[in-house]
Amino acid sequence: MTGRLGAAVASAEALRCLVVITAAAGGLCRGERRAGIADGAGIEPGGTGRHDRCLLSEGRRNGKGDLQMSNVRIAMIGSGFVAEFYMQGLANVRGQEGGANYSRDLKRAREFAMRWTIPEPGTDLGQIIEREDIDLYVIALPNEEHLPVSLALSKAKKHQVCTKPLARNHQEAKAMWKAADESGKMHAYAETEVFSPCVVKAREMAVERLAKVALNPPLSRGRAERKPIQSQ
Repeated sequence: MTGRLGAAVASAEALRCLVVITAAAGGLCRGERRAGIADGAGIEPGGTGRHDRCLLSEGRRNGKGDLQMSNVRIAMIGSGFVAEFYMQGLANVRGQEGGANYSRDLKRAREFAMRWTIPEPGTDLGQIIEREDIDLYVIALPNEEHLPVSLALSKAKKHQVCTKPLARNHQEAKAMWKAADESGKMHAYAETEVFSPCVVKAREMAVERLAKVALNPPLSRGRAERKPIQSQ
């Protein structure tokens, strides 16, 4: 499976996991310590922050008084090529809904919102970040914008997902991780390619080959087969 369809399927798989992880990390059990860095496959505990609000808006009660969970509301930070892929993936993910999207160009933001039925497009990033009705922010911007936007989200104590590559270098990635950990909110890295069938198969083959090499290293075989040189 290749091209746009394959990318959309991979994005759907990653984002499906992320929506579930985000809901869990957000505090279905209030105050649970689950800060950390998450990818499409799971969450790695290790932070010390406390998630103090439920991503499922802590639910609402119906006429019978039963608690019903509402959708995870997502803001797409970006309205270009990468954002399109994520929206294709999210179209196959239950339990979420688009709440807002951002672009520096208002016309582009509105066109994107119309394609994906997003109610509130905008060009004021600060205003979107300050909103209280958004549960998860997806950073789908050019690489150089990942760090400042991620830091702004962490400062505002928001859950976030960043597209690949996470950062342009180790220093930027570390700064993003530190800020997210201190915020007590989830920071997820949406590396969709790890879910592609060809990549999964390649990993399995590599692990199998490495296991064989570890048990019987080529250098050891070479030394065993090497004959001593006879002096003349």
